[in-house]
Amino acid sequence: MPIKLPPDLTKLSVDELATLKLYCEKEIDNITAQINGARERGKVDKNWLKKAEAARRIYGRDCQRIQIEQGRRKRAQTASFERRFVDAAKRRLNEDVYQGIMNEALEV
Repeated sequence: MPIKLPPDLTKLSVDELATLKLYCEKEIDNITAQINGARERGKVDKNWLKKAEAARRIYGRDCQRIQIEQGRRKRAQTASFERRFVDAAKRRLNEDVYQGIMNEALEV
Protein backbone atom coordinates (compact mmCIF):
# COMPACT_ATOMS: atom_id res chain seq x y z
CA MET A 1 0.00 0.00 0.00
CA PRO A 2 1.40 3.41 -0.97
CA ILE A 3 2.64 5.73 1.74
CA LYS A 4 0.82 9.00 2.33
CA LEU A 5 2.98 12.06 1.71
CA PRO A 6 2.48 14.99 4.05
CA PRO A 7 0.31 17.69 2.47
CA ASP A 8 3.01 20.33 2.90
CA LEU A 9 6.36 19.16 1.52
CA THR A 10 7.93 22.54 2.35
CA LYS A 11 8.23 21.42 5.99
CA LEU A 12 10.47 18.48 5.09
CA SER A 13 14.25 18.75 5.08
CA VAL A 14 16.33 18.26 1.94
CA ASP A 15 17.42 14.85 3.24
CA GLU A 16 13.84 13.81 4.03
CA LEU A 17 12.74 14.76 0.52
CA ALA A 18 15.61 12.80 -1.03
CA THR A 19 14.82 9.75 1.11
CA LEU A 20 11.13 9.89 0.18
CA LYS A 21 11.93 10.28 -3.51
CA LEU A 22 14.27 7.30 -3.42
CA TYR A 23 11.61 5.26 -1.61
CA CYS A 24 8.98 6.16 -4.23
CA GLU A 25 11.33 5.30 -7.09
CA LYS A 26 12.16 1.93 -5.52
CA GLU A 27 8.47 1.16 -5.04
CA ILE A 28 7.75 2.05 -8.67
CA ASP A 29 10.55 -0.32 -9.74
CA ASN A 30 9.25 -3.08 -7.42
CA ILE A 31 5.68 -2.78 -8.66
CA THR A 32 6.82 -2.72 -12.30
CA ALA A 33 8.90 -5.86 -11.71
CA GLN A 34 5.91 -7.60 -10.09
CA ILE A 35 3.63 -6.66 -12.99
CA ASN A 36 6.18 -7.80 -15.57
CA GLY A 37 6.75 -11.05 -13.68
CA ALA A 38 3.04 -11.76 -13.50
CA ARG A 39 2.64 -11.09 -17.23
CA GLU A 40 5.55 -13.39 -18.05
CA ARG A 41 3.99 -16.19 -16.02
CA GLY A 42 0.82 -15.95 -18.03
CA LYS A 43 -2.63 -15.27 -16.73
CA VAL A 44 -2.85 -12.13 -14.58
CA ASP A 45 -5.63 -11.40 -12.11
CA LYS A 46 -7.22 -8.26 -13.55
CA ASN A 47 -8.25 -6.93 -10.14
CA TRP A 48 -4.69 -7.32 -8.81
CA LEU A 49 -3.29 -5.72 -11.97
CA LYS A 50 -5.63 -2.74 -11.64
CA LYS A 51 -4.56 -2.21 -8.01
CA ALA A 52 -0.86 -2.59 -8.84
CA GLU A 53 -1.08 -0.09 -11.69
CA ALA A 54 -3.00 2.35 -9.47
CA ALA A 55 -0.32 2.07 -6.77
CA ARG A 56 2.39 2.69 -9.38
CA ARG A 57 0.57 5.82 -10.61
CA ILE A 58 0.22 7.10 -7.03
CA TYR A 59 3.95 6.63 -6.40
CA GLY A 60 4.66 8.35 -9.72
CA ARG A 61 2.57 11.38 -8.72
CA ASP A 62 4.22 11.48 -5.30
CA CYS A 63 7.64 11.35 -6.95
CA GLN A 64 6.64 14.28 -9.19
CA ARG A 65 5.45 16.30 -6.17
CA ILE A 66 8.79 15.72 -4.49
CA GLN A 67 10.71 16.69 -7.65
CA ILE A 68 8.69 19.90 -7.95
CA GLU A 69 9.54 20.84 -4.36
CA GLN A 70 13.21 20.00 -4.89
CA GLY A 71 13.27 22.15 -8.02
CA ARG A 72 11.54 25.04 -6.25
CA ARG A 73 14.17 24.95 -3.51
CA LYS A 74 17.02 24.83 -6.02
CA ARG A 75 15.65 27.84 -7.91
CA ALA A 76 15.21 29.76 -4.65
CA GLN A 77 18.76 28.93 -3.60
CA THR A 78 20.14 30.02 -6.98
CA ALA A 79 18.22 33.31 -6.89
CA SER A 80 19.40 33.90 -3.35
CA PHE A 81 23.04 33.33 -4.37
CA GLU A 82 22.71 35.72 -7.30
CA ARG A 83 21.24 38.42 -5.06
CA ARG A 84 24.04 37.98 -2.49
CA PHE A 85 26.65 38.09 -5.26
CA VAL A 86 25.29 41.36 -6.66
CA ASP A 87 25.12 42.87 -3.17
CA ALA A 88 28.75 41.87 -2.50
CA ALA A 89 29.84 43.30 -5.85
CA LYS A 90 28.13 46.61 -5.04
CA ARG A 91 29.96 46.80 -1.72
CA ARG A 92 33.42 45.87 -3.04
CA LEU A 93 33.56 47.58 -6.44
CA ASN A 94 33.64 51.27 -7.10
CA GLU A 95 30.54 52.66 -8.80
CA ASP A 96 32.10 52.98 -12.29
CA VAL A 97 33.38 49.39 -12.36
CA TYR A 98 30.11 48.03 -10.96
CA GLN A 99 28.01 50.03 -13.46
CA GLY A 100 30.23 48.94 -16.36
CA ILE A 101 29.79 45.27 -15.42
CA MET A 102 26.05 45.79 -14.97
CA ASN A 103 25.71 47.48 -18.38
CA GLU A 104 27.66 44.68 -20.04
CA ALA A 105 25.51 42.03 -18.37
CA LEU A 106 22.32 43.79 -19.47
CA GLU A 107 23.38 43.87 -23.14
CA VAL A 108 21.44 41.37 -25.17
